Amino acid sequence: MSLIEKIAEFEVEKQRYRERDVLDMIDLTTTDLAATGIAGRALGIGTRVPDFARSDHQGNTARLSDVLTNGPGIIVFYRGIWCPYFNLELCTYQNALPRLREFKPCTRNDLPRPIGDESLSLPLSVTYLIGRDGVIPYAFVNAEYRV
Repeated sequence: MSLIEKIAEFEVEKQRYRERDVLDMIDLTTTDLAATGIAGRALGIGTRVPDFARSDHQGNTARLSDVLTNGPGIIVFYRGIWCPYFNLELCTYQNALPRLREFKPCTRNDLPRPIGDESLSLPLSVTYLIGRDGVIPYAFVNAEYRV
């Protein structure tokens, strides 16, 4: 089953089991996030990514420039274990891992709290492919994380 099909199935289940006021709040916060124009301020195709270091999923420090010496890298901004959409996405990546082995995932960014920071902001749905030259040839940036 594709990721799109899994999300569609989840949406049906969510409508069945969540209270309407909760669903309305999810829709409102997502619409508000999109209205800020934040997706338009994210890095885009053709942008050189500045070098940085972060902890990987095992707690080891990973520097982008080191990762890119071995080939292209993929950065996925992961909202957190509490987000079912991103968990479906991660499962899809896991299933595609044999095809993704040529890329070197370089970092995983978990939010420390379920709702982000004190402003109650939620992060964007962002996935970047970064070439060995540090330039982004593919970017998926969307304030609507349910797609």
